[in-house]
Amino acid sequence: RIEELCASNGIAGQVAFPGRVVRRQAAELMRAADVFVHHSVTGSDGDMEGIPTVIMEAMSTGLPVVSTRHSGIPELVDHGREGFLVGERDVEGYAAALLSFRTADPAMVTNARRKIEEKFNIAVQNTELKRIYRRAIDESVA
Repeated sequence: RIEELCASNGIAGQVAFPGRVVRRQAAELMRAADVFVHHSVTGSDGDMEGIPTVIMEAMSTGLPVVSTRHSGIPELVDHGREGFLVGERDVEGYAAALLSFRTADPAMVTNARRKIEEKFNIAVQNTELKRIYRRAIDESVA
């Protein structure tokens, strides 16, 4: 249905629906993309995902993101800095966010990659965790 909608709006050549891909293909697709769109919604039972790893993967390639203000996503994507956030099921908001990339700050690409490197990098996080443990141990010994 979505592919038909894209065709009827004359944008089928600008939107890709690759279906299921392996890791290598996903990385290639992300490198070739201009923006990464991810729409998370709260389940009817209240279930929510945390911070989707796929958004981190996209940002690590320098892709700015359009996603939802859902669960932990706003912790990852700072609206207007690494991409844009809209409400769940806000179709008009998504359209406006996608159109806004035409005039968005080109630094979003750098900001997206930098945020992952600095804040969501396992080596950086392990170093920070060690620092926290050392401080806690030092305080308990003193």
